[in-house]
Amino acid sequence: MSKEMRKVSRLDRAKAVIAFHIRDGNCGLFSTRNTVGDTVTTIYEDDGISIDLCSHWSYFEVFGLTDKEFEELDKFYDAVCSVYREKKY
Repeated sequence: MSKEMRKVSRLDRAKAVIAFHIRDGNCGLFSTRNTVGDTVTTIYEDDGISIDLCSHWSYFEVFGLTDKEFEELDKFYDAVCSVYREKKY
């Protein structure tokens, strides 16, 4: 990872990944692993954060954030989803 990217906070990097993939993951954001065996793909893994995407059901699983960081990411996710859905429909 470049020095410029390192200057961006790990939470901001997670937000960028979520925003970039919102079309494929606009049905949910979770901090727990699914228990039903949905197929997920790891789309980001760095600095202790891992983001998995379940394309079939359109949701993200995010690991490695503090509760406070996840809460902030969840608010960001809701805002991005609102904009995406408005543009989509």
